[in-house]
Amino acid sequence: MENSAASKLKLGLERLAKAGTDADMLGLALQSIHGALEDGFRAQIAANPQVPESLRTDVLDPKKVQWKDLLDAMMLYRDLSAADRDTIWRTNGVRTRVAHGGRYTGTRAELESYATLAQRLGGIPAVPAPAAASKHTRPAATAATQRGRTLASTAPEIPRATRSRPTVTQPRSRLSWLVILSVTALLAVLAATAIIRNSTQASNAADAQQLPTTTASASAAAPATALPRSATVRASAGLRLRADHSTTAQVLETLAEGTRVTIVGGPLNAENYTWWQVTINDHTGWCAGDFLQFEQP
Repeated sequence: MENSAASKLKLGLERLAKAGTDADMLGLALQSIHGALEDGFRAQIAANPQVPESLRTDVLDPKKVQWKDLLDAMMLYRDLSAADRDTIWRTNGVRTRVAHGGRYTGTRAELESYATLAQRLGGIPAVPAPAAASKHTRPAATAATQRGRTLASTAPEIPRATRSRPTVTQPRSRLSWLVILSVTALLAVLAATAIIRNSTQASNAADAQQLPTTTASASAAAPATALPRSATVRASAGLRLRADHSTTAQVLETLAEGTRVTIVGGPLNAENYTWWQVTINDHTGWCAGDFLQFEQP
């Protein structure tokens, strides 16, 4: 699994080097990098003699030990920090949306930083930078080239950087002052308009992305929808059908990817998931809607 982690990280870095600012290619790079980190974590837990033997065996099966359980094990046995755990958990949500057809909305710099984190925490040996990266970064000059540069080759840059106009103040005509004032006022209006527009868009985006608050006594119900309706499981590692809308509730069965279920209740928001009550194979239970693809009514 260690070799698998290194291979996935290498593929992710190659995709990142070729991506530029293309959201689709950046999304593919994210999936490879995140997969490398997962393989690295599973290899570390499986090889740790302090971990119970049953967990060391189960951790190699993604259906038995999913991401949340894997992060908990890393915090317990490998001293994973809470800050790194939160970063990885948020990124796992982004990776899930990308894997289900969504677009990567982060920046290239964020993905490069996450690749560094994945290599460090996943215990993955250093992966040579792909040659394609030269399209986006300027290669450093060799020591011989640096020694070979002469003052004659760099001298023209110095006068240009320090050259300035005479400080003698020339009288301006009244028309010139009017033009300057008009341009200044126009720029101020445009800047204020841009600030207001950006502030409004940021506020709307924050409102749109805000998650509903869950209380300890009961989960807040989302707007009612026409029930029943069908959905398809979209989770490569399988989706757990639980007896209640909680990650600690009894697992009734694990639904394979592509399984069709009938929605009979929900949604309910709890533990950062949107839960739906479904029926399948004479079982009625709850599963996280993040891993369901709903069919049009």
